[in-house]
Amino acid sequence: MAIRTATHSIAPEPALFFEYGARSAQAEPLALFGGPLIFDSGEAEATFLYRCQDRFYAYASMLGLRTVFLVEDRAHADRYVSPLQAFHRDADTIAGATGVLRVRAPKTPLFLGCRLEDASLSSLGPDWSDEPLKAGCAVRLLLNQISPTGARLVRQMADILAEAGIALPVDADACAADGARAFQLHDKAHAMALFRIPDSDGGPRALPTAALDVEEFIGLADWEALAEVYRSRSGDRSTVTDLVVKSSRDSAGNTSGTFNAANFEEARVRLARETESWDLQADPVAQLVEARRDIEASPRLCSAAYPDARLLGFEAQRRRRRYRVRLLVQRRIPPAGGSAERPAAIGLSFFVQPDGQVETICISGQTYQDEARRHFRGAYLDSASDEAFRGSAFEAQMHRMCRRAAAKGYRGPINFDALLDRDGDYTLIHDCNPRLSAVFPPLALQRALAREGHRPRTVLSLGYRGEFQADDLAHSLESLKLQGWLYSCKTRSGALLYPSLVRPGAFDVHMLDVPPSAVTEIVSGLAAHGVVGRAPPTLYGLPGDDCAR
Repeated sequence: MAIRTATHSIAPEPALFFEYGARSAQAEPLALFGGPLIFDSGEAEATFLYRCQDRFYAYASMLGLRTVFLVEDRAHADRYVSPLQAFHRDADTIAGATGVLRVRAPKTPLFLGCRLEDASLSSLGPDWSDEPLKAGCAVRLLLNQISPTGARLVRQMADILAEAGIALPVDADACAADGARAFQLHDKAHAMALFRIPDSDGGPRALPTAALDVEEFIGLADWEALAEVYRSRSGDRSTVTDLVVKSSRDSAGNTSGTFNAANFEEARVRLARETESWDLQADPVAQLVEARRDIEASPRLCSAAYPDARLLGFEAQRRRRRYRVRLLVQRRIPPAGGSAERPAAIGLSFFVQPDGQVETICISGQTYQDEARRHFRGAYLDSASDEAFRGSAFEAQMHRMCRRAAAKGYRGPINFDALLDRDGDYTLIHDCNPRLSAVFPPLALQRALAREGHRPRTVLSLGYRGEFQADDLAHSLESLKLQGWLYSCKTRSGALLYPSLVRPGAFDVHMLDVPPSAVTEIVSGLAAHGVVGRAPPTLYGLPGDDCAR
């Protein structure tokens, strides 16, 4: 299979990815962007390795990278031909209407067979390596996340490429160690123990936290029993009225709940129901239904290839990976309004260099689609908050924390979450993401625009899973332009659409230099211009917060 086009070479921005292979400037960059860490954590069953990668093609494309796609077989790879052609037609249409993100000739993706039962890779045949990937060249592989499964994929890719005379030099033991370290840090309980630095020793402020097993939580008699467990194990002996209970290994934050004396039993039942899927003996029917729904919603997956027996096998594997996840208990921090310089909820992204030095990637605000702030919507980049963070005591404290990971051998991107207290201080909540988190899409967009001379001060991502649909793209772009809502080289404030491979006619939407007070108006009004969203238009967590409700 081939989509034969001209190629180009743009070096990726430094300090963003896990990187393996040749280090020379002449090495061909390959991007393997997907979800092996989430897979290894048991948060998703095996087909997630196929489904997740479709979310990131847009952003690899923006950065001029050639993407590696994992597929079941040749027929699966062939189902990418038409969507990729449609993707680049839509990207051309957007560039023509806006004058930005001018589409360069796309690089032909590299397709590799991947058997989901054991994540084993294979070549798809003699024509799998179209130009410019050919015998005698060297490549470097860029990943958004690494894990034990991710490390196995890297090592297998090196072997497959070597058979074709292509050099991807990988230290297998070092790669495996990288995957193991990232998997450890993805567990909040482990990260909490590693990064615990008291304020008095120069560490950043962090929430007192207690850890307990799921069975122990389910056996708690009442609210007071939960409060006592929290007080005794966290060391926080003050009076508490609300506690947050969350999974120690859950990137999405969905397995969590707020508890108090009034709602304890109801909230416990709900959270216990969410943890039932971790039980190796539990009925897998509900998970089977969910997996079937995900497969049928993915146009590149053929439902016939996943009979119930196979999906049940995937589910059994997922539960084994999910086994022994713990729960963390923390005092609830009420949402604060925040400001441009100090958002209410932030992600702090850093890169640990091969020599152990720490660089700040960015600080990003976090927005949510629900008032309880359980369901993350998108990252908000604002140069004002980023500039305020650089050179601050808080940055120095965070760098000191990152050096603890470096001392354990960790290298690559790492992210932490913090909330703004009522007294105006940021408090870490023991959410550690040893990877590029959801800040990657707006970061990629920001850097792609910068290469063209466009430097918006704010970039708000409204998701990166193709949450918007536009059946008549050209009409929608023209309609938004007439409304004054389309970001372009002439109108430097508004919405910018970009195609997504997740489903036909799907787009990601980003808001560039749109004041927080105007975000809801534009998001709510997109449907009138033919851009229909799958999530509620209301956002929570933007600066001022009340402006975005």
